[in-house]
Amino acid sequence: MKPCLPGKAGLFHQQVAAHKQGRWVRHYFWVFAERFGAQFLKIVAIFILARILTPHDVGLYAMVGIVVSIANMLIDSGLSGSLIRKRTLTNADYSTVFIFNLVVALLFYGLAFLLAPVVAGFYKEPELDWLIKVLSVTVIIRSLGLIQITKLTKELRFKSQSFIFILAGVFSLAVAYSMAIQGYGYWALVGQQIAETVFTLLACWLHTRYFPGLRLSMTLLREHFGFGSRLMLAGVAEVIYQNIVVVAAGKSAGAGVAGHYAQAARVSEVFTALATTIVEKTSFPILVRRAEFKPLYLHYAAGLLRSACLISFLGIAILVACASQITHVVLGEQWSDSAWMLQIIALSGYGVMVEAVSRSLLKSQGRSDLILTISIAKGAVSIAVLLLLSLWGIKTLLWGFVALSGASALLNCYVVSRVIDYRLWQQVKDLLQILGVSLVVIGAVSALAPWVKAPPVAALLLLTGCAMVLYCSLAFFLQIRECRVVRSYLLAQVQQRVPRKSAVRPPVTQPPDTRGSGDEVPSAPPASAALQATSGYTTLP
Repeated sequence: MKPCLPGKAGLFHQQVAAHKQGRWVRHYFWVFAERFGAQFLKIVAIFILARILTPHDVGLYAMVGIVVSIANMLIDSGLSGSLIRKRTLTNADYSTVFIFNLVVALLFYGLAFLLAPVVAGFYKEPELDWLIKVLSVTVIIRSLGLIQITKLTKELRFKSQSFIFILAGVFSLAVAYSMAIQGYGYWALVGQQIAETVFTLLACWLHTRYFPGLRLSMTLLREHFGFGSRLMLAGVAEVIYQNIVVVAAGKSAGAGVAGHYAQAARVSEVFTALATTIVEKTSFPILVRRAEFKPLYLHYAAGLLRSACLISFLGIAILVACASQITHVVLGEQWSDSAWMLQIIALSGYGVMVEAVSRSLLKSQGRSDLILTISIAKGAVSIAVLLLLSLWGIKTLLWGFVALSGASALLNCYVVSRVIDYRLWQQVKDLLQILGVSLVVIGAVSALAPWVKAPPVAALLLLTGCAMVLYCSLAFFLQIRECRVVRSYLLAQVQQRVPRKSAVRPPVTQPPDTRGSGDEVPSAPPASAALQATSGYTTLP
């Protein structure tokens, strides 16, 4: 068999081979380690602080969380995504974005300081006045370190980020716990946020030792803002959409109900944030590098959607089926009213994961305008619908949130099909089989749960194990392609790391010289040809 000739075909096979060999697995690993560590610390924080703080304390903090979340979107304005997307950067790019972020942060803090009494009056909770004024300081602190974090992401230095964010989480948790046991109430949550932001800032500055300077280029600002502003507006719309439930609950039912919802949402977010962050943070830089070669890009896009959903839908199934046990173990008995809320909220994770993949695909194609259009349309419709549904109670409101999440996912899939020729029916086909497996697991484990008579921790472990075994068994039985890929990769990694005993080879004897006798000895095929004969692959140059 002749080796592949260099050129476009050879380049394509080389890139596919590199992809299959797991070139990017280490990046996924470190991002997973960072997000898993951060979410694990968040679980520990919820586990500890939920037994000290009251639902009213958590509700007060949650009711102003939308203010800080919007601020974080505004100060970045999507410019970090623009820096990552641009192939060649200069110090002027970084300094321009740095100055813009800082100015916006200062302006927002002044606005938040003036409007804090208005927000407190809206909720009829006077404690919110100083809570907003103090918590908004984190916006300024965060703006000082955004460039360093962006630079680490641009250079694919995910390992460094993992250590920084995990250490920041440990430090902030210690601060929050010490304040909570001393009776500071909701101020412990504020202290946790400030401590984490300050630690992250100092660690990023010390690690990168990079200062972007104070040079402002209006030309570069217009370039980055043209791309980033659309992402910023889309992010603001998404934040409002995600927080409208707690706003409605806090206004209509008070801080106590808002606190129960906030805790259920935080438990669900531990998983969904971990999954979506891994997808968006690692896939975007990789997709950008693949965007110029369409066959490989489409192959990677389809694999990304299937792989992300295959892994994440298992976690969603466990959250829904084991909501009561998770609430009892993680939060404690005083938060039992959060269990049914968690069960409903977790179902929205299906749509959230599909949206995360779709956003990465659209961003890699430079179609942030479509992300903005989708987010604004979704936000406008969802806010109106959810505010209307809030008149019928919190349960109706949550089911409406789940339905809107599914509709939004379908809208994202349709837009992606129009941009990268990944047809809508093919996306739905790729998802339905995995979704069906997840729903079957939810039904089976939910039916089994009432029959499990064991302490909460043991029951949770047993039900989780049953869910994982059933999910994997069904996935392999249905021959879902990504299961075979993961299994092959893991087996290859194990074989590489298992030490092989060196065998003593017998001495090689030369065959008799038969030249001239009429009996030709056939020459052995080269090693590459033998490999091709057994594996079916073509030798690459």
